[in-house]
Amino acid sequence: MAKKKVVRMNLEMSPQVRKKLEKISDQTDESLSQVVRRSVAVYEMLLAETNAGGEIVIKANDGTEKHVVLI
Repeated sequence: MAKKKVVRMNLEMSPQVRKKLEKISDQTDESLSQVVRRSVAVYEMLLAETNAGGEIVIKANDGTEKHVVLI
C-alpha cells in the first residue's frame, strides 16, 4: 500500500480561532488537523458553488432561510 505524502505547516492564528478549532475538534472527536482539512474542503465547495453563480442558503427547522455571503 502506497504511503500518503504529508506536508507539514505552521499556522499563525488568533487565540479565538484556536479555541474555535478546539471546540469543533471536541464536538466531532477529530484531530485539529482533520478539522482544518474538512474546513478547507467545505470552503472549497462553497467557493466553487458561488463562483458558478450559485447561492448558499441555510434553512432552519422552522423554515426560515439565511443567505450566506462569502467575503
